[in-house]
Amino acid sequence: MKTILFGGSFNPPHNGHRRMVEHLIRREYEQIIIVPGHTSLLKDTPENSPSPEHRLAMVSLAMEELPVTIDPFEIEQGRKCYAIEVVKHLYSTYEITGTLGLCVGDDHIETLPNWYGYDELLSLVDIVIAPRLGKEIPVGFPSHTLLETPILEVSSSEIRQRIAQRKPIGLLVPKNVLSYIEKNSLY
Repeated sequence: MKTILFGGSFNPPHNGHRRMVEHLIRREYEQIIIVPGHTSLLKDTPENSPSPEHRLAMVSLAMEELPVTIDPFEIEQGRKCYAIEVVKHLYSTYEITGTLGLCVGDDHIETLPNWYGYDELLSLVDIVIAPRLGKEIPVGFPSHTLLETPILEVSSSEIRQRIAQRKPIGLLVPKNVLSYIEKNSLY
């Protein structure tokens, strides 16, 4: 099956995440595997962040009714995981035809060459770049696919900031995620 990995901290998951998954479905990925991170390797975890289990529950809610698989591998590990570990887990767990796609935001393209196991990672995945900040792809960047989607004007950090300022977030997150955040007094 044509498969792509969509990972992240999802702190919280938002409409931009859902729209990206909907776009990947339209791109004819037969299997979209979402892997919420235990904690981010690339960013510091904000103090008031909900537990990995709460984030996993919110991702499940955000992706309701979409034909995706949510894999709790990183959360079950109980630690930060490298992308190469997750990729190897997916190959050993799922039926993947061809090469696994790895969806990364353009905000990570500058640091991607510094990722642990980068050369091996490139041999195992096709890089699929999602526009987030409208960054230019550097000359010499490895072979990749650039998704033709609108730049996503929403970020989890912006949502956390709005919550802290008691500003509404109802247009930024799915309704069921908003209800979960409110019910569990998150952020």
